[in-house]
Amino acid sequence: FDPTLMIEGVYTYEVNGIGCIPASAELTIDVENQLIAGNDAELDICQNLESYNLSDLLSANAMSGGQWYNDNDELIDSSISLIDFDGPNYTYILEGVLCPNDEAEFIVNVDEPVFAGPDQVLVFCENEGLIELENYISDPGLLDYSWTDSEGNAVGANYNPGVQTSTDYYYNLESGN
Repeated sequence: FDPTLMIEGVYTYEVNGIGCIPASAELTIDVENQLIAGNDAELDICQNLESYNLSDLLSANAMSGGQWYNDNDELIDSSISLIDFDGPNYTYILEGVLCPNDEAEFIVNVDEPVFAGPDQVLVFCENEGLIELENYISDPGLLDYSWTDSEGNAVGANYNPGVQTSTDYYYNLESGN
């Protein structure tokens, strides 16, 4: 029997004897499909989400029915808390009966949410000269950031009240996720 060429089912084996009634036996053949846990992956996610379903990391070719394990090889639910995060390594395992087990490894990196600081209203005299907007944010050296105007256009980090019109400026932090 070649499982790659033949289908599973009931097969009959028959023996003919000389002067005897033929005898037969039936073999029921079941074929276990090769297990596919999918591809390994890595996820960068922000902690401002309370939870994440690890099953969303499974590739399209992954078979369902597997189980999730954490760093300590403990069986866990597929939904993990990002607030009380116990990662970063997770394993999805499909256990075979006859075929070997298959597994996919996942790394989940959780970053703390970024905080740009409180909103502020700044008032300047029009002859004050060039104002460095970074002087009014909480900590400009920590993260990558950009400035935009009220229409979402990128602007520089300096403001000149004698040249530029009054508008809202937005300090946008980049978390990496």
